[in-house]
Amino acid sequence: MANYEALAIKDGVFVFAGSEADSAEWKCGASKVMDLQGSAVFPGFTDSHQHLEGVGRRTKTLSLFGIPSLKATVSRIREWSEQIPEGGWVMGRGWIEREWRDEQRFLTRWDVDSFTESKPLYMPRADGVSALVNSKALALAGINRDTPDPEGGRFDRDTDGELTGYVLGRAMEPFRAILPSETDAYLKDNLLRGMRANAALGWTATHDAGMSWRELGLLHQLHQEELMAHRVYVAVPIAEAGPLIEQGPDQTEDGWISLNAIKVFIDGTLGSRGAALLEPYDDADHNGFMNRTTKEELMPVLEGALKQGLQVMTHVIGDRAVRTTLNWYQEAWNALPRAQWAKDDLRWRLEHAQIIPKEDQERIASMEVTLS
Repeated sequence: MANYEALAIKDGVFVFAGSEADSAEWKCGASKVMDLQGSAVFPGFTDSHQHLEGVGRRTKTLSLFGIPSLKATVSRIREWSEQIPEGGWVMGRGWIEREWRDEQRFLTRWDVDSFTESKPLYMPRADGVSALVNSKALALAGINRDTPDPEGGRFDRDTDGELTGYVLGRAMEPFRAILPSETDAYLKDNLLRGMRANAALGWTATHDAGMSWRELGLLHQLHQEELMAHRVYVAVPIAEAGPLIEQGPDQTEDGWISLNAIKVFIDGTLGSRGAALLEPYDDADHNGFMNRTTKEELMPVLEGALKQGLQVMTHVIGDRAVRTTLNWYQEAWNALPRAQWAKDDLRWRLEHAQIIPKEDQERIASMEVTLS
């Protein structure tokens, strides 16, 4: 990283970076000269993986982040539920059992059923790929002990086969499908709040790992209203990738919004025991799950991304998911002649990639896949 002694800014743009001696000409007529007395200056920071609407949503919904115990978490949910009218949804996000000091286990419906009998509850864990639902929500979604696990997901059960209310991966979809609809105004305000929260932390750009076309349209409205607080690089979820593959990358003239990527989901997370591992978990009788996106769904998308020069950002955490995704990337590259690629510098990504065997670390380097 280059180091400079002086900077000059004109009309909101850095026009000079160099030595103190060479900066003299820029001081002439300057409206303001600041001596930072040796402090470091960075032009800005980029968050390479976040969900902007969710950042804003957390500012006005129940946040369970940072609560130190299971008991206190359940108490906070109880307090929040008391303000919800009969039949209304009790919603929030952010609980994480491994940080609790009393019990380190997943929440179950039995923790919350006693005070939510008439109110369906949906509470994603901090990872966002697993959630707690109560008995009321299970009934509304038509899920019972005989419901089979979906491909790419799991309904957690106790030793007697009873549903615990903890759902993972694609098992969350039946509940998302019955959540109350949200207005454009609500989502747009979440996007604005998210940008302002980011800007307050020093972010000048963020990568949104899975922004729907609906949210993107609302973000463009904020851009037209000159309310952008930072640049946003957008990846649309694979389920909505068709129009992007057809039209190719897009960007506003001023660069505030760039649409150039597709977000893919393969496995779950380690904390939820959903990350796909080569070997079983020490404390579970399985090795996680894959196929939140199947190979059959993914391969045509990878081909389209190559032809349009789109970046692919794939959620993989376990070593089985990492290895399989690398295989699928390589297979897609081999299947399409280079002459049909829009560019050679693909910069395809593996998001999270927490467990990587040594041989796959070497493959990542040789394939020039980006870890994010």
